[in-house]
Amino acid sequence: MEKLKNIEFNDWSKKALSNPMMKGHTIEYIFPTKFQKYCKLFHPFALSPDLDNMKGEEWNMGGKRAIEYLEGRDFEHSNAIDTYIPKPQSLLAKLFDQKFNKRFSTDLVSSKWGNSQPKWLLCPDEGTLDSSILPELTKLLSKYSESQNCFFHYVVYAIDTYEETIFKGLVNELPKTVDIGLAGTPNTVRPDSKEWYLYTNYDADYSLIGGTNELINEILSSEIIEALEWNESDIFYPEK
Repeated sequence: MEKLKNIEFNDWSKKALSNPMMKGHTIEYIFPTKFQKYCKLFHPFALSPDLDNMKGEEWNMGGKRAIEYLEGRDFEHSNAIDTYIPKPQSLLAKLFDQKFNKRFSTDLVSSKWGNSQPKWLLCPDEGTLDSSILPELTKLLSKYSESQNCFFHYVVYAIDTYEETIFKGLVNELPKTVDIGLAGTPNTVRPDSKEWYLYTNYDADYSLIGGTNELINEILSSEIIEALEWNESDIFYPEK
């Protein structure tokens, strides 16, 4: 993977990077071109191993019994964060009687504790893909751009150096971006062919990807990646 000095090549995605996700905006405001299909990738939350062994019936009571236990004031644990177990956001929605759809947000859960979270769960980090889904996503992307150069872009306000940073490499190097000392995975990733475009807002705990019908359908069918289709006409942050 090579760090580029000249970032002018990225004019293609300049539109996307200069338009934040705002009320009333559709996906055309943040994607540089139209794609055949889009989907939203829900980054996993992490569950304490103390609770991962709960019996199935305890998870399947509409969330009520589980929540009564999980909100217990005396609940403590001594597990390191790296022992927490990735779980799909649909489980989080189920636990707290929230409808899981394309607009589900972990904010709906964290707001129950005044926008904080209890020790038994960790909401996804913002602005980065979760390492638990990176191998599967990389495998699917590689099927469509294995031998092409890909460009990994960190926007200026997403990393501590406040420096526009772009790397060039192969798509199978995407998992390596977690360990290069920046803020997790890149904000945008795209191949030379521009057949797909992966976007993770620096302030969001999910990602969006546009591409061919074949690619997006494979992502939607994955048993590892939790994703729902995002329509071209869907509005970010609609008025309630």
